[in-house]
Parts: sequence; structure tokens; C-alpha cells
Amino acid sequence: MKPLHFLSAVLVAFLAGATVSATAQIHDPVQWDFALYDNGDGTLDLDFHAAIEPGWHVYSQFLNPFDGPIPTSFTIETEGVQTADTAAAECEPHLEYDPNFMMDLFFFEEDVHWVHTLSFPGAIPESVTSYLTFMVCDDSKCLPPEDVDFNLSLSDLKSESAKPDYCGGEGQGNGLVTGENDAPMGIYDPVQWDIALHTSGDHGATVVATAEIQEGWHVYSHDNDPLDGPIPTDFTIATEGIEVGVLRECTPETRFDPNFDKDVKSFHGTVRWALDVSWTGDRPEKIDGLLTYMTCDDTKCVFPPDIEFYLPLDEALTDAVPELCPGDQGTVTEAKGNEMGDGLWTLFILGLGAGLLAIITPCVFPLIPMTVSYFTKQSKTRAEGIRNALIYGASIIVIYTGLGLLLTVTLGVDFLNLLSTDPIFNLFLFLLLVVFGISFLGAFEIQLPTSWANKMDAQADRGGLIGIFFMAATLAIVSFSCTGPIVGSALAGAATGDYGGPIAIMFGFSLSLASVFALFSAFPGWLNSLPKSGGWLTSVKVWLGLVEIGLALKFISISDLQWKLGLLDRNLYLALSLVIALSLGLYLLGAIRFPHDGPLKRVSIIRGVFAAKAWVLAGIILVALLGHSTADILNGFLPPIGYAPNNGNLSLMGLSNTGIHTIVGVLVCVGVYLFAGYDFTGQKQDRLSIGRWTLGALALSFGLFFYGASFSEAETHVEARFLKYDQALEAAKVEGKPLLIDFTGWACVNCRKMEEEVWPSPEVADFLMNKTVLVSLYVDDREKLPENEHRLEQFGGKDFRIRTVGNKWTFLQASRFGTNAQPFYVMIDHDGKALGDGVGYDPDPQKFIDFLKENYARFEAGK
Repeated sequence: MKPLHFLSAVLVAFLAGATVSATAQIHDPVQWDFALYDNGDGTLDLDFHAAIEPGWHVYSQFLNPFDGPIPTSFTIETEGVQTADTAAAECEPHLEYDPNFMMDLFFFEEDVHWVHTLSFPGAIPESVTSYLTFMVCDDSKCLPPEDVDFNLSLSDLKSESAKPDYCGGEGQGNGLVTGENDAPMGIYDPVQWDIALHTSGDHGATVVATAEIQEGWHVYSHDNDPLDGPIPTDFTIATEGIEVGVLRECTPETRFDPNFDKDVKSFHGTVRWALDVSWTGDRPEKIDGLLTYMTCDDTKCVFPPDIEFYLPLDEALTDAVPELCPGDQGTVTEAKGNEMGDGLWTLFILGLGAGLLAIITPCVFPLIPMTVSYFTKQSKTRAEGIRNALIYGASIIVIYTGLGLLLTVTLGVDFLNLLSTDPIFNLFLFLLLVVFGISFLGAFEIQLPTSWANKMDAQADRGGLIGIFFMAATLAIVSFSCTGPIVGSALAGAATGDYGGPIAIMFGFSLSLASVFALFSAFPGWLNSLPKSGGWLTSVKVWLGLVEIGLALKFISISDLQWKLGLLDRNLYLALSLVIALSLGLYLLGAIRFPHDGPLKRVSIIRGVFAAKAWVLAGIILVALLGHSTADILNGFLPPIGYAPNNGNLSLMGLSNTGIHTIVGVLVCVGVYLFAGYDFTGQKQDRLSIGRWTLGALALSFGLFFYGASFSEAETHVEARFLKYDQALEAAKVEGKPLLIDFTGWACVNCRKMEEEVWPSPEVADFLMNKTVLVSLYVDDREKLPENEHRLEQFGGKDFRIRTVGNKWTFLQASRFGTNAQPFYVMIDHDGKALGDGVGYDPDPQKFIDFLKENYARFEAGK
């Protein structure tokens, strides 16, 4: 289907030419000819040559099609023909003022070539059919846009030596450029996809997607965090009754991406993904689904619409699946194997650490001499003692690792991976860790039924190998009040890793636990080197409890992000973390005590070292809370920058600076009052109850939260009043103001930089808050639209499947304003017409001010 031209440009052409009388000559100032040239490498150059009469000019491809003349465009209609770039290559155009459109424009004069480089992945056609669209003007008039059709037979192919000098020797080589990277506006389409289906028997097939990525651009790996960074490349199969395998991709490149201010995994050049599908019932007629991806260069990102594919099985390819990763890269199956190995080693080491922590808890540490005494008395020789100790250690490993294996078998291979981003599951993990943490603080103890321990102990009395095994089981049950929370926390961490995580972490945990018991049982003389049991064991429990409560924040943050509740932004997360870090430092120095703590007579070196680390962490968090850049240690935990901004916008709450400072003072005083050991009756207590500590921690956290948020208010905090276009346009009409549209994205770091560095400028803020109505439209918002709003739109030769809020705004930006990069700002009048050119990312506030002033003046002049 040929592209539709916008009525405004057509009217300009006819009105400009209306001064010519009906008897005047018919203007035909452009003569076109076309040729195919052999490149000698299996590709062909399709040359579009225009000979333009003096005084006339034809326009570049790289213009805004909605504000000025119709850009020249080329469309290949023959199937099976692939072009090297979305746009044809063209020579360097002139940039001059055009009186017909009263603006600077890119155009060509006299003699000009455009070139498409063609390739043929499949069968080579007999001819190439195409058409071009162009518009021609002189300094006083324009002719209507015109379509030119042509058909070139491949039998008329010319040799490489017959190629003309396309750009007359200007520049390097032929001087041809795509122009897209330098275009002030335009639809960026730097990725060309080819999706094919390969059969693999009667009950299976493989979807293979190949991406050809323009130089300078990259597409992101499936293995990226979807909540903090780019949108991962992903495939959704919609055909019912289909089982989907693991998505395979090549080993991605890990590099720093300035768009996200972090290391991400991405691809460039040519890359493939493969997805196996299978069925057990009737053979489906087709495999259909959606491909979701995003693409960026080093300065901007594009959130393309989802690509919908329909792959009939009757037309599936029968040849082998092409090699995904030529060379030595290895497929993601192999790479995942390596990553899985690395990940399991990490979890194994985490399990070792958790086991060592469990040993120095009051439920486990006192059992070491009791166990050693048992083996010493029961063993007749030292060799027998060592053997029994090794069997005892092996039994501990079997019991705990068996628990990890049981979880894996029971829940399924991929179950924990699927749950890792599930908001309900993460909410459960948050509550689990909080309960475990509070139990460690001394509020209560989590114990298994006493009858279990009695039964295990009775079996242990049988002696022999069975008796030793049940003695290990008794240890696991008796020590559960201390080991349970640690094991549960470790398994919570494994739930966000690979399916082998539970086994790896439980093996590491049991290995460290078993090694200590086995070694001391084999060498009882070592007992003399152990420190005596005492209050330090309780301190370890409290320390672990506070750490677990701090780690729990990450899980509730994931749920908040998934549900988009906006309850836990960076400031509140930092404030809560800061209070927990302060509590750790105060506790280790003896400034606060919990119910089971005795008096602290002196601060040991170890306590002092850990207290110093807690204070250092508190300092880092405080610096971040006051608006400075955060250290890498925090980046993996905090919500994305700009998330839930309403929590930080105190002006929306109607609070003055005096009101804010009053609230901060009251909350901090309440928190300090409770932390100091006073209850609400004014009675001083020796120890903090868990309830008083919780209330004091929350009071201090919210006091710090308001205090930190007030720093962002000190400059000027600007936010969009609306997130929906229709509501914002209606408000603009009612208030008599122009509408300023901010096309943005949750995953757009340059958007956040504009909001943080440019918007607070006083003159910019005055425009955004007082002279315009500001609406922010998030093109990567994955919220589903109601079924009755789903539709298929076409623009620029692309299908836009509108299913999500982000799809809706992406199509609005592309179809109305001729660009799809973010950030993008455009000011419109009450008819929805752009008042001038839009602008993108530029950290210079003055340029944004010039844009605002110019467009606002046009709005005022048109009233």
C-alpha cells in the first residue's frame, strides 16, 4: 500500500501553484531514470536518478513529514528483496531557507542519485518493482506530490564498472550517507527482523528470529533485569496448546550503556534467537505470537511496537535451524550453562557463609561440645571416633541438601525462576524475612513440634549408622529456631536465581555446618580453643535479624514495582535502610538493647569493627538520601531513578517549608524518644521492646524521608500534571494554555536527566508549571489496554499493534509528530497541531528555554 500524504503539504503545493494561470505550461521539472548495478558480492545497487531543471529542487528523505514538504521516499514492492537500510542512501543535501514553507529544509538541485543496496535471502526474482514519492518546488511555487512507478528486469543488470559517480566526487567514496543519524527528526527503524519457522518432527518446531541491526545501534539480551534497565528481547507464543521451551540466544556483550547508566547485556550487527515449541495433541495450523524489544544507540532509545508474527506450519522450513552463533561465541544454552555454573558457585558460597553464621547462634553453638562429648564416650578408638564424626557430618549434608532437592523436585525445574518476578511471591518473601528478622530480635521463637525432636532422639539411641543419622536429624530439628530463619533467607535469595539454587545453597549450608561438628568430634582437643557461650551469641542473632529486615526491603520493592503502586520510591527505601543501618551501629555499641540482651560491659574489637561498617553504610545511604549520586553498593537494591515521583513531591501535599520541617522535627523527636528507651507514658526502660523499636524506626524513617524529599523541593520539583493525552488536552482548552507533550519512558535515563537538570531551571519551571499544561506519555508502559481499545494501525509501512498504554503513545508520537525517539518534547495548540519543531535530549537549559519561548509565542499569536 502506498503511503498516504498529509493534506497540509498537498494544500501548500496547490496553493503555491495557484498563481499560475490555467493557460500556463504544464511543469515537469524532474526526469527520473532507474538502473540496477552488480556489486560483485551477491548484492545489487538500485539507483534512482533525478535530473532536475534549474531553479527547482527535490527534498531529502530526512524531513519531518508533518511540518513542511513531503520527503522523498522509496518503496520496494517485490517480495523476497531485502534492503541494507530502511532509507535509501543519498548524497549530502543543501540546507537552506525555503520561502514556500518559511523554514530551513534539506533539498537537492540539478542532478542527484539515491541508492538502495538490495540482497536476496531466498529465490532471486526476475524483476524488481518499486515506486517513489517526491515533491518538487522552486522559490515561488510547489507542484503536488507525485508517485512514480517502475519495474526493472534483472536481465538488464549493468556491471559494477558502469556505476556513475553518485555524488560527483564530493566527500569520501561516492559520498552516500543514510542521513538518519543526523536527522533532526524522523522515524528511527534501525532493526530489520526476519522470523521463520523450522519443523523438527511431527510434534515440534523452532521459531528463529534474525535481527539485522544498523551500525551504532544495539538490541538487548533476554537476560536483563526487566525492572531496572532496558526492555529485554522476549517472545510470547499465543497459540493454544503449545509448550514453549527456553529462549536461546548468543552470548551477549556486557557493556556500560549511557542510556541506563549501568552495565547491560546487548547485541549489535546480526544476531539470532531460537525458541523451541512443541505440542502433544493435534497439530496446530500455525504458530503465532509477539516479539517485544527495544533498541538504542549511545544517545537515544526507541521503543518499537510489538512485532506480531503468524507462522503457518504448512509453510515451515524443513532445513536445519541455522547456526545461531557463528564462530566461538557459543549459544546461550552453553553460556547459560557457564552463567549457571557461576551463579551456583555464588549460591554455594552464600550457603557456606549462612552455615557459618548458623554455627555462632545460641541454638547451635552450645551443641558443639555436647556432640563432641557424645562421640568421645561412644567411640572405643580414635579411628572409630573419626569415622562416626564423618558419618555424622555426611548425614547433616544429606538431610539439608535433600531438603533443597525436595524443593526443586516438588516445585518444578523453572518454578522458582517464574516466581522470582511474581509480585505475590515477592510479597510473601518480604513477610517471611520480616517474621524471621523479628524472631531473631527476640519477639518470639520459631520452633518445630517438640514431638519431632523426641522421636528423632529416640531413634538416635539405637546406635550404629542409623543412630548417627537420626542424631543429625535431631540437631536439625532442635536448632531450627536459629537455622530456620537463616535457611529460609538463603532459599529466598536462591528463588531469584537458577533452578539449581536450592540444592547449591543447601549443600553449602550443610557442608559448613557439618564440617565444624565433624572436625571437633574427630579432634575433641580443639574445644579448648572455642570461646565460651554467652551474651555474644544473642548479639549475633539480633545482628542477623536486623540484616534480614533490611534485605526484606528488596522483595517488597519488587512487588511495588510490578504493581506500580508507587509506595516505595528511592527516598523512602533509603530512609528505611538508613534507620536499619543506624540501629545496627547503635546496637553493636550497646546504645540500644533488645529483650534478651544483658548489659554490655565493654565493646570488643569485633563489635567495634562491625559497628564502624554499619556507620559507614549509614553514611553512604545518608549521602544518597540528600540527593547525591549513590555508590555502586546500593544500585542493585534501589528502585529505578524517577520511580514513584509523587512521594517526593511535597508540594502536591500542600505543605509549606515550615510544615515540612515541623513534621520532620516531630517524627525525629518521636523516633529518638522511643530509641532512647522511653515509652509513651514517659517511663525509661532498660531494654527496647520490639514494638517500641518498630514504632521508633518507622518514625525516624518517615522523618528522614520528608527531610530528604525537601532537598529536591529546595530547587524546584516539576512533574507532569497528567499521564493521559485526552485529559491533558481538555485541561489545556479550559485553561487557555498550550499543551506540552513529554514523550518519555520509565527506562529512559536521558529523560530523567532532563527532568533533574533542565526542568528545575526557574525559567523552564515557570513555563512547565504556569504557562503550559504538561503531560508525560510513557511509551514503554506495559499496562494492558481494555480489549475494546485493541486495534491495528499502520504508519510508514509499519504495523502498530495497539495493545498496551505504551503502544498507544508510541503510535501517537510516530504518526502525529514523525519521530519515535525519547525524550521528545512538542508543544501543540488546542486543535492538536504542533506549534513548531519538537526537541529531544539536550542538557543545556537555554536551548530548552528557546524552544519553549518560540512555540509559546506562536500559540499566543494564534489566539
